[in-house]
Amino acid sequence: MLSATYEATFERMLAEAAIAAAPDVPLVPFWPLRGAAYDGELLVVGRSVNGWVEDWTAGQLRDPAERAAAVSFMRRDAEPVDRDRMAWVSDLWGAKVGYSTRRSAFWRVLARLVPGGPGDGWPGRLVWTNLYKVSPAAGWNPGADLQRAQRSAAIELLRRELDEYAPRRVLAMTGGWIQTFVAGLGLTMETRPGLVEGLGMRDGSAWVIAKHPMGKPEGRFVAEVSAAFAELGRPLR
Repeated sequence: MLSATYEATFERMLAEAAIAAAPDVPLVPFWPLRGAAYDGELLVVGRSVNGWVEDWTAGQLRDPAERAAAVSFMRRDAEPVDRDRMAWVSDLWGAKVGYSTRRSAFWRVLARLVPGGPGDGWPGRLVWTNLYKVSPAAGWNPGADLQRAQRSAAIELLRRELDEYAPRRVLAMTGGWIQTFVAGLGLTMETRPGLVEGLGMRDGSAWVIAKHPMGKPEGRFVAEVSAAFAELGRPLR
């Protein structure tokens, strides 16, 4: 479980983000998910969620009591003691109605990168987080104002996740979105052209920064990411 300090920072971030939207605008906060079989090998970073479990209006998140209740709900949902919270990826892999993880390039490339594959519990070996923890409930990524409002706390939250989860490898499928986080994370990164945009190290963790895989050639994407981790001395297999 993430620390009480993390939770306090998360609640502050919600308060700051809520100021960037009109009171009646629904927002979706995201608490990181740790798989039940996570063994410190791989933490995956996305940009933000496009819809998630529950939403609250900005006005609700400005209210201290409602905000605290929202944080409590998110933490209970993300950190269950009786099940693998990352199992949702496998559960929805072949969904015929609603969201199917198999239709997401993000999850498809991970199924090829993590040892094993769909059906063997591979998502449970991951930690999944996002750069930005608050998105519009209507969908898509947070706009410039919502990004700016939460960015400082979002950097602090990601830094704490890295320290508390202590992954040996980090795969950030964020593209250039990572740039405003690099200095605050203390990340040393070598940029390069291609689907992999950067390689770096931070406190012993090997970092590969790649474009978001949507619309990209997935075979080449998987090959470049695998080669990058191998180059850093941390092959995935």
